[in-house]
Amino acid sequence: MFGLTEVLVLERIIPAVILVYTIAAIRFKLDGRAPIAIALSLLVVSAVILAVGNEGLANNAAIVCYYFLVSGVVILFVEYLRGNKGKDSNFWMTHSVPEHKLREFLG
Repeated sequence: MFGLTEVLVLERIIPAVILVYTIAAIRFKLDGRAPIAIALSLLVVSAVILAVGNEGLANNAAIVCYYFLVSGVVILFVEYLRGNKGKDSNFWMTHSVPEHKLREFLG
């Protein structure tokens, strides 16, 4: 079904590249939402490939999708543990409705 090269790329090289990206993203405080966006895109691509009829390629795309999803979750978890210092750290505090306006709205 797949040659040695395809299996090597899927099982060794792609996870290694994503692992290096994950470590770099944590180190340089890159946005953790990017790998999740890539994962969602790959999930859509995987569904389209499956609809076309290439089940093997769709499975491989889904596997890579999973790697990106795990990478994004790890990066976001580290951001959460760091307290998201410096980047949108007070997003909800600065963009939320003041309590008195909320009480006024609710009656």
